Amino acid sequence: MKKTYYIFRHGLTLAAKQRRWYWSALYSAQILDEGKPSIERLAKHLKNIKSDYNVCSQFKRCRQTASIVTRVTGKKFVTDRRLGEYTVEFPWCFKKRILRFIDDMENSDHKVIVICTHSGVIEMLIQYATNGKISFMHRLKSPLTGVLTIVKDKKISEIDFNK
Repeated sequence: MKKTYYIFRHGLTLAAKQRRWYWSALYSAQILDEGKPSIERLAKHLKNIKSDYNVCSQFKRCRQTASIVTRVTGKKFVTDRRLGEYTVEFPWCFKKRILRFIDDMENSDHKVIVICTHSGVIEMLIQYATNGKISFMHRLKSPLTGVLTIVKDKKISEIDFNK
């Protein structure tokens, strides 16, 4: 990955807190008030970063999180369906849409990209950044909400804003 990416997971939800699947609330789950302070701290950090493109998943929890970041930073986010949560699709479809997103970003004029998405998508982006490919069967540890993952020059670093 030739660009610099600032990637973070949506704010804390009840399902994420309980480490369970969203089921019927997959598209409508909302972030909890108790998770907002870490997103606000993350946003204050992003305020000093000049980005070319800010994008988030279309799922409600990501749009709510991006809204907090916008309020703090002034950065406006667009939504992209390809950044959506893994649903009932075939694994190869999930992988393909993530690869299309990466290809579009890598071939764009954007140099610094801010992304608000879901843990599975972040795992795929990290896999691609570190070894140039994605394996759906190879799962990493899911990033927590309130953690900013920075991908630059094939190096991954994290800043935890939960403290």
